[in-house]
Amino acid sequence: MSNIYEQRFFSALKDTFIGHPIKGKSGYVNLMDIKAQYFAEIEPYIKAEIDKQIEAKFREELFEKLYNFFDCYLNETGTVFFANSQIHKNLYEKVYSDRDDVALFWKTQKLYYVKSEANYEDLQTEVNGIKILFDASEIKHAKGNEKKAIQFYLVKATKEEVVFKIRYQESNKYDRLKEYLEIEKNNDLIDKCLDEYGSDLHPNLIFAKTDIDRSVIDKKTDNRKCLFIENLDDALSSVKVEYSINDLSLMLTYLHKKGIILYDEDLKKIFSIYKRQNEIDYFIHKDAEGFLKEQFDIYVYNWLFNDIDTDFDAPTVERIQNIKKIAYKVIEYISRFEDELKAIWEKPKFVRNCNYVLSLDKFADNIPLFERIMRCNGWNNQVEEWINFKFIDSEADVQIDISTLLNSCLPLDTKHFQELKFDILSVFKNLDYELDGVLVKSDNWQGLKSLETKYGGKADLIYIDPPFNTGSDFKYKDKYRDSTWLTLMENRLTLSVPYLKNSGNFFLHLDRNAQHYGKVLLDETFGPQNFINEIIWRMGWVSGYKTQVDAFVRNHDTIFFYAKNSRCTFFNKQNSNIPYTTLAFDDYVTYINNIINKAGVPADEIRSINLNIIKWNKEVVRLFPSNKVLKKGNYHIEDTWNCNVYESIDSNKIKRNVSEYTPNGSEITQKPEELLERIISLSSPKNGFVIDYFSGSGTTIAVAHKLGRKWLGIEINTYFESDVLWRAKNVIFGKKVGISKFTDTKKGGAFKYFELEQYEDTLSRAKYQWQNKEGRKQVEQYSFLQDQKLLDAIEIEYKNKNAKVVFENLYPDADIAETLSNVSGKHIKQKFEDKVIFEDGSEVVYADMTFEKYPLIKPLIWWNSK
Repeated sequence: MSNIYEQRFFSALKDTFIGHPIKGKSGYVNLMDIKAQYFAEIEPYIKAEIDKQIEAKFREELFEKLYNFFDCYLNETGTVFFANSQIHKNLYEKVYSDRDDVALFWKTQKLYYVKSEANYEDLQTEVNGIKILFDASEIKHAKGNEKKAIQFYLVKATKEEVVFKIRYQESNKYDRLKEYLEIEKNNDLIDKCLDEYGSDLHPNLIFAKTDIDRSVIDKKTDNRKCLFIENLDDALSSVKVEYSINDLSLMLTYLHKKGIILYDEDLKKIFSIYKRQNEIDYFIHKDAEGFLKEQFDIYVYNWLFNDIDTDFDAPTVERIQNIKKIAYKVIEYISRFEDELKAIWEKPKFVRNCNYVLSLDKFADNIPLFERIMRCNGWNNQVEEWINFKFIDSEADVQIDISTLLNSCLPLDTKHFQELKFDILSVFKNLDYELDGVLVKSDNWQGLKSLETKYGGKADLIYIDPPFNTGSDFKYKDKYRDSTWLTLMENRLTLSVPYLKNSGNFFLHLDRNAQHYGKVLLDETFGPQNFINEIIWRMGWVSGYKTQVDAFVRNHDTIFFYAKNSRCTFFNKQNSNIPYTTLAFDDYVTYINNIINKAGVPADEIRSINLNIIKWNKEVVRLFPSNKVLKKGNYHIEDTWNCNVYESIDSNKIKRNVSEYTPNGSEITQKPEELLERIISLSSPKNGFVIDYFSGSGTTIAVAHKLGRKWLGIEINTYFESDVLWRAKNVIFGKKVGISKFTDTKKGGAFKYFELEQYEDTLSRAKYQWQNKEGRKQVEQYSFLQDQKLLDAIEIEYKNKNAKVVFENLYPDADIAETLSNVSGKHIKQKFEDKVIFEDGSEVVYADMTFEKYPLIKPLIWWNSK
C-alpha cells in the first residue's frame, strides 16, 4: 500500500517533469506530449528499482527524502535549478573560485534562458447573464523572447453564449494567397475571398467555419477588417481564411445588432481579466545531471550529519547507499531528457526565407536583366512598396529613361521576383564579399550560435542596447526578474567574445535598472583588465513628469566600453575631439546669416548653437573672414557625453526627431544616430565590421552602413519587417535623416536578410518514438540517438544506397546555400538555383547532397544526443 509521501513524490515528479499544461499549436505542446510519454515509460521502472533496493519499512523514509529533495530543484516547466529555495532548506552552491575573491551568484546562473511567455488557457466567465468563452486552442506560442500582444476574435455570438478565439497580434500576410489566386492588390484579394467565402477557390485555401453572420456588417471597408488570413506551416503551404471580428467597435456593432447586451466597458473588462494570466519562464540546464547529483550529495550530508543520533552501522550505511542509488537513477532519467533539450537548443539552425535588397545602380552594367525585371509580375508590387515607403510619389516616377532610373538608389527586394532571384544575384561576382550587411530574424542566442563559424573572429565592434530589466522593456515573472535578465545577458555575452577580433571592442548600453549587474557580468566575461571606460550619456534637457520626482532628476544612461584585449584595442584617437571656433557674441546673428546665405546651409540644418560657441563643419568655418575668428581649438571628448556646450547628442524622445523614427520607432528607440556615429567612428576602422544583436529599430546597422562599415543585425520581434528592414531599405535609398542630414554618408549598396529556424520550430517537427522493447531493458538501453528527430529531410535511394538530404521536406522555404555557408564557415561566392560555389572554389550541387558526402549536415537534422 503506497504511503502519502510516495503518492506526493510521483505526483509532484510527474507535474514538474512534464511541466504546466499549455494550450495552442506549437512545438512546446509537442514537447509536453513527448515528456508525458517518456515519463509514462520511466515511472514503472523507477518503482521496480525501489521495490528491489528498499525494504518496505524504509519506503516512507525514502519517498520523504526524494520528495523533499526534488521539490527544491524542479520548476513549473520541468527545468532543473534552485526553483524552491527557502532558507530553512539549507541549499548550498559553490560561488567562489581559486582565482577570484568576489563572485556574482544568481539562481538561474547555470541555465540557458529560452523565453518568458504567458500561459494562455481556455477561460469561461459570465457577464450580464451571458456565458463568455475564451478559446486558446489556436494560439501559436512565441518562438523566442518576442514581445507579442494578444488579440481577441469574435467567432460566435448568441444571447446565451459569446466565444472569442485568442491569437497573438499579427498582420495579415498576402504573399502566398496572391500567388494562389493570381491577384496583386490586397483589397481585390480580400474582396474576392469575401465574395466567394467557403467556395473552392484553390486546393490550398481553407475557409474556416465560424458562427458569425456576415450580413450584419454591411460596409465594405468594415467587412475587409473582419478577414483573418494566416499562412499555415504545413506540407501543402496552405492558407487559412477566417471571417471573425477583432475590431472592438465592430464587435459592439455586431453584438448590438444581434440584441446581445454587452457594452464597451464589459468587453474591456473581460479582455483585461483574460490577459492577467501567469507568465512562465522557460529555461534549459547546461548540466542537469552533474548539478542534481552534486546537490543530492550535499542534501544527504546535511540529513545525516545534522542528526547527532545517526548510527553509522552497516545496515544504515547500506540503506543510505540504496537511497542514493535510487535518487541517482531518477536524476539520470530526468537529466537524459534535459540533455536532449539542450542538444536541440544548441544545434545549428536552418536558414529560411532568404532574400536580398540591392540598389538599382547595381544593374547599370546589365540593362537587359533590368528590363526583364520590369516585365516581371513582381514589378508592380515593388513599385507599390516604393510608393508606400515614400521613395517615389507615383508610378510615373519610374516610367522614365532606364539609364536615369539606374542612376538612382531605389532598393529592389528579391522577395518580389522569386522567378528571377538567381538571375538578379548574377550581378555579384563575389556575393558575400560585395554585400554590405546581413539582417537576421531570430532569437539572438540562436543567431549568434548558428553564425559563429562563419563570422567568428571578424567583428571590429559589437554594440548592444538590450532590454533594461524593467517591466516595460522585458517580459519575465517578477519573482525572477533579476535572475532571468542576468541569465539572458550571460548567455549572450559569453557568445560575443569569439566574434571579436583581437583588437575588437564591445559596448553595452544600460540604464540604472541594470548597469550594476552589467558591469559585474562584463568583468567576468571580458576580464576586468579589459575594461576601458564607463561612459555617461546625458539624454538632454528634461521637463514634464520627470521633473516632479522627489529626488534628483534621472537624465542619463550608462555605456560600458570593453576591449577583447586592452593591449591592442582599436581606438581612433586622432578623431576623438570636437573642433570648435569661438566668435564674438556681438557677431552671433551676423555669422548665422552668413552661414545661411553665403554657405547655402539651410537654417534647419544648423546643428548646435549654445551661447557664444557655434559648432560647424570645418569647411563652413573657412568661408568667414579670418579677422573675425577669435579662437579655434579642439574639445577632447570625455567619458561624459552631451554634458557640455560643444556637442548635442540628445535623445530622440527629447528632441522629437521624428525623421529618425521607424514606423514603430517612437515606441522602441530613443538612441539618436549621432550617438552611434561617435561609437562606431571612434572604435572601428573604416570598412570594419559592426554587430548589433539587439537591433531594435536598426539604429546601429543604419549608422554602420552610412559610415561605410559592414554590419550584422539580429532581431526577433514582430517589428523586424516593419521597422528594421524598413529602415535598412531607407538607408540604401539614401534618405536624408539622422547623420545623413549633416555629413556625406554612404548610400546605395546591398544586403541580405533571412530567418533562422528556431528552437520552437525544431520541437514542432522533431519525431520521437519509444522503441518496442521489453520494459526494463527498454529504459536501461534507451537513448535519444535511436529517434528519428528531423530525419524527414532524408530520402533513401535504395538503388544507389545513398541517404539523400532534401531540406525542403522540413522547410519548403529553406535556403540550402546559406545554411551550408553557416555550418561550414565558408563565404558564398556565387549562388544558383541548383548549386552554390564558395569563396575557396568548392561547390555543392544540391541534388548530390548525401550524409556520406557532406557529414557537416548531420547536426542540423540529427544532433548529438545521449
